[in-house]
Amino acid sequence: MQQSNITTFQSLSQFSSLKDFNNNIEAFLSIHKKDFTTSELHCFKALSRFAVKVLGVSNISHQ
Repeated sequence: MQQSNITTFQSLSQFSSLKDFNNNIEAFLSIHKKDFTTSELHCFKALSRFAVKVLGVSNISHQ
């Protein structure tokens, strides 16, 4: 998969609304939060914030 404009990946989103996306993140964390280190949890939350323009799809540069 090539990096591109985030809207190019709209078809990959499995969420119908921001509320649906946030509910899924919270449900996931209620089960798996203990499996993350503190640093991993911070990274997960950062990726989640980048994944709201196209719900559930994060497209950040590693530069």
